[in-house]
Amino acid sequence: MREEAEFIPAKMKKVQQIYHAYKCKNCKGDSFQKAQINRGKAPQPAIQRSIASPSVLAKVIYDKFAQYLPLYS
Repeated sequence: MREEAEFIPAKMKKVQQIYHAYKCKNCKGDSFQKAQINRGKAPQPAIQRSIASPSVLAKVIYDKFAQYLPLYS
């Protein structure tokens, strides 16, 4: 019998966060009143206008400063 260690590279996945908007049904039928639309609050991203999650940023920072990898690789 033989044992060996095997490295399985990290995986990245795309996560879509969906936020629903709800309209007041009572206000919808009244033409004199504006319909009220309520929406759930989205969490703030770590970097504005970026698709990077906190886990991706942590991996990049770790690779750059602990593993001494250049940013362009």
